[in-house]
Amino acid sequence: MSTIKEQHAFLATASRLNDRCNAVGADSQTIPLRHTFWTPSEIEHAKQVQSDWHVPSTLVPFYGDWHDLICLNTQNGVIEMLDDERYIAMIRRAFE
Repeated sequence: MSTIKEQHAFLATASRLNDRCNAVGADSQTIPLRHTFWTPSEIEHAKQVQSDWHVPSTLVPFYGDWHDLICLNTQNGVIEMLDDERYIAMIRRAFE
């Protein structure tokens, strides 16, 4: 996801991942996903509260409860999972 157009297309369809993803791999462990992937309107709304939750503006959250988030890094197209302390818990090039 190197282009902005590709990133927008991915985020527009992120909620479709609910049908096929119930866990993600991080290091050597499997982390169950307990929430749903956000709809485009939820992703848009998140921009309004993102700074309140100390999420860098280069990240676009599309999953989580604001304590734990999965985000798209708009600078490099990498998928990042942030924990409550905003530590990057996982990095992926894209969902498969």
